[in-house]
Amino acid sequence: MECILLDEKDCRRLRRAIAAGREIRIVKTLGGRTEEARTLPAGPAWDVDMLVQVRTLERNVEMMQNFATAEAFWAWTRG
Repeated sequence: MECILLDEKDCRRLRRAIAAGREIRIVKTLGGRTEEARTLPAGPAWDVDMLVQVRTLERNVEMMQNFATAEAFWAWTRG
């Protein structure tokens, strides 16, 4: 399941939030599809301080993925 609502502007916001160590949340909904991206502190298993977590919900199917950088998230969305 790919991201189609989150865009490059959202990726820039996520990148700035990670650089500042801030937690943010971006949610976009269209029809029956919701995409959410947020920054959050990384756990000890990660080699970074902050993560991007993406959650997609469409027709009772939910997908969640964590990324170490906003760039990795953006590359994944472009597939």
